[in-house]
Amino acid sequence: MSNPILSVVIPSRNRPREVRATVLNILQTFEGSDDIEILISDNSDVPYSNLPSDPRVKIVRSETRLETAEENLFFVVPFAVGSYLFPLGDDDVVLRQSLLNLMEFCRSESYDAMVWNCRNVTSRYEPMGWSRVVCYSPILETTYESFLERIGFWSIPAAVSLCVFKRELVTTLAVQEAKGLRSKIYSHVAFYATIFKEAKFAFVNQDLVLYRTNSYDLSHKNTNHWTDYSSSQGLSDRFFWTTGFIEQLQFLTLNSSLKRDYLARAIDIGHFGHRLPLLEHVTTLLLEQIAGDLSGTSRISLSEVELEGVLNYFDEIEPKYLGITMSIREISATAKTDTKNAAKLLESLQDDIKKSGASYPFHRFYHSRLRGFHIYSTPLGWLALPQGISSFVNSNPIPLHLSEMLLGIEFPEVKGIIHANSLEELSRLIAKIQISGAQLDALNIFHHATAVYKNQNSATRNSFPRYIWNRLPLRARIKLKNYLMK
Repeated sequence: MSNPILSVVIPSRNRPREVRATVLNILQTFEGSDDIEILISDNSDVPYSNLPSDPRVKIVRSETRLETAEENLFFVVPFAVGSYLFPLGDDDVVLRQSLLNLMEFCRSESYDAMVWNCRNVTSRYEPMGWSRVVCYSPILETTYESFLERIGFWSIPAAVSLCVFKRELVTTLAVQEAKGLRSKIYSHVAFYATIFKEAKFAFVNQDLVLYRTNSYDLSHKNTNHWTDYSSSQGLSDRFFWTTGFIEQLQFLTLNSSLKRDYLARAIDIGHFGHRLPLLEHVTTLLLEQIAGDLSGTSRISLSEVELEGVLNYFDEIEPKYLGITMSIREISATAKTDTKNAAKLLESLQDDIKKSGASYPFHRFYHSRLRGFHIYSTPLGWLALPQGISSFVNSNPIPLHLSEMLLGIEFPEVKGIIHANSLEELSRLIAKIQISGAQLDALNIFHHATAVYKNQNSATRNSFPRYIWNRLPLRARIKLKNYLMK
């Protein structure tokens, strides 16, 4: 018998009921088919004995206990023999039609690697909303590096049940390098970034699973799960989201899987669809660690060397963060002699960051103005928004549409808004619109024409149209604007 097309790989621990239900669901979907194998890595205290007896179901066990799902995944991958691997969480429900569609993708070898959409459900499998990722296309073809910038590192890419890839991409070296990272948490994302570097990749905008959300996903504050594990490894409480995460990014930069400024550009997606610049997320968790260290509630404090390493990394990738890193260094220095005052300084910094508009992810991407447009350089590409649809907060332009756009992982087609892959391409498109007189709405035509006029040379600025405009009464100017805006 030839090897199956798809290996469903399930790292599992102490969830016999969930695993049995998952396996039965897959077997019923592919009843009588040899195109699939189900490979379970049983990391349980008591070996599973309730699984269906079927030659397509195989179980492997490690001789030692594996502490994380990531380690369990790395253990089981070499045992898979299918052309494609589909790591699946033992408590996630696979949608049958989507699984059949996935098999067709694998049969046709459409892509080397894919990430699929999903729907969140509660721990009791109650619906929590619609599809997790907002995408305006059935399939988004891009590089995995670009995908990580658009969608972050800690959520969708880290979900065990959404990624499918060719077995031939896996190398022993890539597995060993990922296993060698100090932070085991999210090490599988670093592994994917390494092996997908040259792969033909796509995001498939179809829900593949009902993704079960638990308390660990929603907030590490509500459980000691992560702090238990980190302290058992002699690591600071927030190590996985600060020092450990930065070590992963440095590793990926070194092997050319991510650009050096990844953390300064990436926008993460939360469980309820909200978006947050990943650098701000890391900073928030770093300040939480420092707050715990100052109050004495941290199990293991962040060392001075680790703190300085994080701050130096911030300085390198985002010079605009210099004010924040200077404040943190001041807090660290003050804490040596006056813990109470250091705590006050920290609280003030946290308030300042919160008030600075961290909830507006597009703030950090503002680039310049060009011919009547606000220009943004975002993880989704370059964007030009007519100035007429903007307001201002803290002297920063806040386009009304951009915040909604950044909820997705690509730009939708919106009249009057231009996007491109580079600033040069964006500039050419803007110039083309101005030359051809392509349609914009009336409000934008007015602002557009005014900006073009301002950018002309001094000889043109004394032209007849401006001479007439400057001599029109204010009431006439208002009437003309209102007419254009109808």
